[in-house]
Amino acid sequence: MEEKYIKNHSWQIGCPLQHMGTFVERDLNNNGQVKSRKVAFLLKNIGTNNIFAYKGIILTKDAFNQPLKSVPFKLSEIEEFSVGTLYGNDQFYSVPKDATNFEIQINTIVFSDSKIIEVDDHQFLNLNEIKTSLPFPDLKKIWPIYVKDFKLTNSPLITDDYILCGCGAINLSKAKKCADCNIKVSTLKEMNSKENIEKLLNDNADKVFNKVTKSLQRNLSFTKEDLDNFSEAPSKRLKELKKVLSDFKTLEKESQKLNTLELKILTSHSSYKEYLKSIKLIESEIQFQENKLVANREKKLKESIELRQLEIENHLINRNFKALRNLLTIYAKILIKHPMIGAWELFAEFEVSNDEEFINQSRPIEEKRKIISSQAYSLIKKSRKPHKLLRHLKVLEADIILYDQKKKKRTEVLLIVIILGILSILAFFAYIGLI
Repeated sequence: MEEKYIKNHSWQIGCPLQHMGTFVERDLNNNGQVKSRKVAFLLKNIGTNNIFAYKGIILTKDAFNQPLKSVPFKLSEIEEFSVGTLYGNDQFYSVPKDATNFEIQINTIVFSDSKIIEVDDHQFLNLNEIKTSLPFPDLKKIWPIYVKDFKLTNSPLITDDYILCGCGAINLSKAKKCADCNIKVSTLKEMNSKENIEKLLNDNADKVFNKVTKSLQRNLSFTKEDLDNFSEAPSKRLKELKKVLSDFKTLEKESQKLNTLELKILTSHSSYKEYLKSIKLIESEIQFQENKLVANREKKLKESIELRQLEIENHLINRNFKALRNLLTIYAKILIKHPMIGAWELFAEFEVSNDEEFINQSRPIEEKRKIISSQAYSLIKKSRKPHKLLRHLKVLEADIILYDQKKKKRTEVLLIVIILGILSILAFFAYIGLI
């Protein structure tokens, strides 16, 4: 005995029973030909009540698609055939041995409440020919809210003859909910447009958002204008902002109590998006104030360091200046010994040095100048701000140049006087000789 299952893709319009597929058993002879054939039909209750009994006929065709003998069948006293369940896979009926195509036509159904209906419509709908659109992106978000265990396969389709659910199940046109996933038909109708889906998303998001925020004591909106209400003092302002941020972070703690679906809905809520913007604004202001405090501390530290450096530099400048002043005073005293140069007027601002030994040394004045100038430049090099020292050194060098120029001029005048004297003497002796 061989058995196989043939999936069915048609539905008798308006019938509470849907033929899902056929189990076929065949008995072969020694030549491999069929001696007998039996079939059992897997049926699904897509109505609104439990089914107690049903009857109809089996329409058969051979391999050449020619109609064969119709076979009546019935089944009664079914203990449990509730809405959305399957039945009949173990109830076999004999059919012509040459039959290869099978279709059942339900004529009468008896429900568990003894209500009997006659199925008058014997038209069949090819389910493979139903044209359905792909789900909207927002529909994929909203579907898990209403349907937990059934995957979304298509956008819902509602007609006068049937309702095709988003889970792919066919339902009667008068059904109140899907026989498979139990979603309400009224909700399916709302899922027929992007606008309605957005409204469903927002309504559910409101519920989740209110659930999360009901324990919070403050408004979760925060704008730049709100920053004006805080203290201007950076440290105090920073403390106040961190307190507000802590209050806002409470929402994150509450959201951790949500399941994955609720959290997904929450993040799509417009108020939650505003909340995220508020968090970003507060954190940005906190970062700005922290950077400002750091900058102020660095500025004060830098000023403190610079002030100390200035004190050190001033000390060095003063020390070097005093040393240079003493050198210049010594040089002034040397120059005073040469009345032809008014050096005392040039260096009257300096205090008198006690280094009389250096002044009275028998060295040439040019050598003393070089020693003083060399010491002066050495002092200047040690200074980090040598402007004052250079100014006074220039006075020194100008005086040296002036002294050299006057000394040279005096030498030249003396030489001319000597030459003129010699010439005068020679002229005198020449004159006496002629006499």
